[in-house]
Amino acid sequence: MNVRERLLAAAKSFREEYDSGGHIDDDGAERMARCLEDAAARIAELEGLSEWLPIATAPKDGDSVLTWDGERVDMAHWSTFGDGPGCWVVDNTDVGIKPTHWMPLPEPPVQATP
Repeated sequence: MNVRERLLAAAKSFREEYDSGGHIDDDGAERMARCLEDAAARIAELEGLSEWLPIATAPKDGDSVLTWDGERVDMAHWSTFGDGPGCWVVDNTDVGIKPTHWMPLPEPPVQATP
């Protein structure tokens, strides 16, 4: 069960107990608190993915990232040529760039099964 599903289940349980005139026991309150903490942590993680970071902190393992050079966004990766020092290269090209910032690529969309 993902964070959203757990949060919704906890909220439904909380509402049912509240609507029935019952009192929320410590276990129910603890479940709700854990779900809210999980949701807050996931929100913070997702917010962190949308921030541009200094290029010096980018991975240099060949994986593609989004880069910003002050004028444009490119999908690029760090590449070395022979014994050279390496540079940032726009994906699917041999064009070298000098980005100032980067961010990870988002996860691809989840494919729904028919």
